[in-house]
Amino acid sequence: MVALIPVFLVAVWTADRGGFPRRRVVLTVTMAAALAPFIAWDARAIWDSMVLSYPRVMSEAVWPVLARPGLETIGVTEWLVERHRQQLVAPVQVIAMVAVYAVAWRAIRRGSHPLPWMALALFAFSMTTLYPVHYLYYDVLLLLISGAMVEALEGDFSTDGPRSWLVSADGDRRACARHDCER
Repeated sequence: MVALIPVFLVAVWTADRGGFPRRRVVLTVTMAAALAPFIAWDARAIWDSMVLSYPRVMSEAVWPVLARPGLETIGVTEWLVERHRQQLVAPVQVIAMVAVYAVAWRAIRRGSHPLPWMALALFAFSMTTLYPVHYLYYDVLLLLISGAMVEALEGDFSTDGPRSWLVSADGDRRACARHDCER
């Protein structure tokens, strides 16, 4: 879900540049608080398990299996591995994500709702992930269904635009009051 954060930050930046630094701090503190107990317990193990070992395990244990066509994976990574182009997996993912974020930035600045761009970012990440299993796409579907449920239950979600995202980012009632939101 980390793939969604840049799109979220673009929406916040576009909607309220003045409040962006404070909201970015809230997001950072929230993420740090969630990881703090684990980092305090064993920071080296967290770094190894979250950053170093995952690519190593994928390339040494999973990709040799993926090199045989017809397995239960979907995505660009499997296609590259089957063609013995493993060295392109990371660059392709970086290019795909940067492209999605650039297009999302432009669309959101023009007034597009951020949710479809978050879904596209998650989809692009899933298509280019190191472990391209079919169930990753359920996250994209769940995100879109959740957005549709909010729209159905709360009315037209798009009329609020990024204001809804800002209010939910840190519970700032003053932002809601400035935009005549219902309490």
